[in-house]
Amino acid sequence: MMSVALWGIWVSVYEKTLLLAALLDAIGLIVIGMAVFDVSKLLLEEEVYKKMMKTSRWRKKEVLF
Repeated sequence: MMSVALWGIWVSVYEKTLLLAALLDAIGLIVIGMAVFDVSKLLLEEEVYKKMMKTSRWRKKEVLF
């Protein structure tokens, strides 16, 4: 998504067409891309944390240090 946004900016600058519209579209795509990345990171952390809670107490200390 982010590469598409940057490509859109590059094309609009190169062709000198509707730069403002391209920038707004790019900002929207970058925000959506970052949100997707953040949600996937959150889900990964939740799964790892859930698995860590199921392990033994000794294993928890090992993971933390």
